[in-house]
Amino acid sequence: MKHYLGAFIRIGFAVACIIYALWDIDVTELWSIAQRYSIEKILMVVFFSLVTYAFLGLRLAYLMHHHINVAQGWVASLLALGINNLFPAKLGELLKIVYLSQQANVSKTEAFGVVFWERFFDLNALLLLGLLSVYALNQGVVILPLAFAVIGLWFALLIIRYYAWLVKWVLSRIPSRRVVKFLIAIQHHVNARLSWRLFFLSTLMTLFLWLQYALQGILVFLWVVDFDLTIPQGLAVFVLSALSMAIPSSPGALGVFEAAVVLGLSWFGIDKESALMAAVLLHMIQYIPTSVIGLILLSRTKISVV
Repeated sequence: MKHYLGAFIRIGFAVACIIYALWDIDVTELWSIAQRYSIEKILMVVFFSLVTYAFLGLRLAYLMHHHINVAQGWVASLLALGINNLFPAKLGELLKIVYLSQQANVSKTEAFGVVFWERFFDLNALLLLGLLSVYALNQGVVILPLAFAVIGLWFALLIIRYYAWLVKWVLSRIPSRRVVKFLIAIQHHVNARLSWRLFFLSTLMTLFLWLQYALQGILVFLWVVDFDLTIPQGLAVFVLSALSMAIPSSPGALGVFEAAVVLGLSWFGIDKESALMAAVLLHMIQYIPTSVIGLILLSRTKISVV
């Protein structure tokens, strides 16, 4: 019952976002706006985005202690991105865990720990970019949920690292032995990997990645569609769109992403039709190449989504 309720809430949220994005839209104006876009500029941004994804493999190879190479890390990352675009419930992350465990010959718990570090560093980088853009967005409350989530994760990691007795007490209150066994394995993984070297190098890699992600959005907003925005304002809208991708909703955050971009651009005086077309364009640049590549990579693995 809870599963169906969760699915209903996600679908309802996505539908509400789609209604918001399409409400009172002039369809004729949308087509007119789309005809003004430069195909050459769009293809250049697509190429830049594909180059950016190569650095995902570098970070993943480092987090895996180089039990996989950069090419395998690139495959795992694009496999996850593509499947997340097409299926609900972040199925791509689960496939990445299976793929990593097979390629590196490690346990799924170990692979899960690595994926956890990826998302942890991503959240930190997104929070930093959000804080940098808050003054331009003038909507600081938008970043608060992310800030609370990141602070909560840091708090949990510090407890795991320095208060083993408290962790032991919490685990003793969990009735499921399977869950306890899994959490103990994660605890050991965190204690074994938590080091200043890990944080320093992974933080540098992640910041570099997210600056490239942000540049994709800024290029679309300021260069391809030529909005009259400052770079901090373009960054602010990008952060809002990235936050929308982190919310459990429709596959690939379809509708939710567009609503977030339309909302962000409206704060800077961009009309709804222009904002919606920019949102669709940016989403398709992120969505179509990774989905196609993800499906191709999936067909070449022994992993099934059913």
